[in-house]
Amino acid sequence: MEILVGDTLYFSANDGSSGTELWAHDTSNASTWRVADINSGTGSSYPGLYMEILSR
Repeated sequence: MEILVGDTLYFSANDGSSGTELWAHDTSNASTWRVADINSGTGSSYPGLYMEILSR
């Protein structure tokens, strides 16, 4: 699930080392970063997992 807030797109992604976590991409300057390692270590937090029902 992705959500756009202003110029920033928030989404879940897996970078191969911290599991699936919350990431952001600023469309105004093309920068991308991990917002937080919600479930620290290699465990995933799966942000937005249950928000899929809102898009149906």
